[in-house]
Amino acid sequence: MKDIRDTDLIQDYWDELRPAVHQRWPEVSDNELDLIKGQTDMLIGALQERYGVTREEAARQVRDFESEHRTRLLGDPPET
Repeated sequence: MKDIRDTDLIQDYWDELRPAVHQRWPEVSDNELDLIKGQTDMLIGALQERYGVTREEAARQVRDFESEHRTRLLGDPPET
């Protein structure tokens, strides 16, 4: 059984998180979100392209986003 802290939150809860993803990163188009379908690596790549940030910065933003939403979706305290 997978530990809830190991859950790929964006992929596992894409339908619930997609509106929040679009709100957080409005430069990522609806068409791109359709293609991303919760795939974290694709989201990171889209953030790199749309916002001109490094892969490391895009990954940090995605981790922060997941941490912010983890408690609401899983009841798990956010990682520190």
